[in-house]
Amino acid sequence: MKEKKLVSSFLEENLEDHESRPAKKLSDIFPINLHDKQQLVVCMKGHPGCGKSMIAKKLAQYLKAALVDKDDMVTCFSEVKGQAPSIDWNHLTYEAMLAFASTQLSIGSNVILDSPLAHKWIYSAFRDLAERFGAKILLLECFCSNEELWKSWLMKRGFEDQGTARARDQIGSWIQLQTQLLKYNECWKWSEVAVWDQNLKVPDCHIKVDTSLADAFETIVKKLQKEFND
Repeated sequence: MKEKKLVSSFLEENLEDHESRPAKKLSDIFPINLHDKQQLVVCMKGHPGCGKSMIAKKLAQYLKAALVDKDDMVTCFSEVKGQAPSIDWNHLTYEAMLAFASTQLSIGSNVILDSPLAHKWIYSAFRDLAERFGAKILLLECFCSNEELWKSWLMKRGFEDQGTARARDQIGSWIQLQTQLLKYNECWKWSEVAVWDQNLKVPDCHIKVDTSLADAFETIVKKLQKEFND
């Protein structure tokens, strides 16, 4: 109990300043006109705990878009994964995301796909989905340049997920993250190359944002406004 109080106190000190900033009504400042426009598929990209889900949720509220979170899919499968170890559960998770997103696009909704997007085949599948519905695709890459803030976000997530099914599959510490990145072997750099793979179609819009900055979300909205309203 004492340990939990200490962790809670640490998180409050490190997160209060960043998360308690008053939310601006950006819809009044930077209105985005999505009426009579193509639908939008937003592909979030970024390492675990870097703040991309925080941005995804804000953007989903702002655009009134359907949010498809990979972590939610993983949690749903967590209870049965052990019963069928031969199944590629990671691939199945993305298949579930695609199925859900397809339904949302079919009824006219914009969609935000929230996942690490470390492999280019996943982006390719998301891109194919967008093309099938004639939707624009936005690749939104998130990173956190403030390592201490990033660590505190991971610690907060690990602390909140303790004792839940989510904790079995979620990365909740800096050490876990570094171990995962070693397994990735820099495969996430597929979007950083100067010249894209000729078989990989570029997104209609590609935004990179530092989530540690106070105006991170405002920066995204400004760029979206330019993309849709010009």
